[in-house]
Amino acid sequence: MLEKSAIRHTIASASTAVFETLLFVLLVWATTVSPTIVNPATIFIGTALNFVLNKYWVFQSSSRAWHLEVGHFFVVAGFALIAQSLFFGALFHMFHQAVTAKLIALGLGFMINYPLKRWVFHQ
Repeated sequence: MLEKSAIRHTIASASTAVFETLLFVLLVWATTVSPTIVNPATIFIGTALNFVLNKYWVFQSSSRAWHLEVGHFFVVAGFALIAQSLFFGALFHMFHQAVTAKLIALGLGFMINYPLKRWVFHQ
């Protein structure tokens, strides 16, 4: 059976992914900015939302070292951002399907992030 935090992480990540993807589609559709530029921006915004969900709901961290958790979380997120952006860029370049590339890259980020976030919130 899955741990409670793993189930909550899946829900939080899925919610963040929906928000991030909708924002990505809106920005690509409404602006002339390249999807390869929009992608890291939406990842950053989604990461900020995901931090709040993970800290207060998934891992229910009551740590007073908030600044350390933010720092560690964004190091983990930075690693995921680089991995997702490289993967997104390669997929977008090969198939020219921005939304599909975005969704696959989000899936990659999900697999990378859970074990690393457990470290951030000392679980």
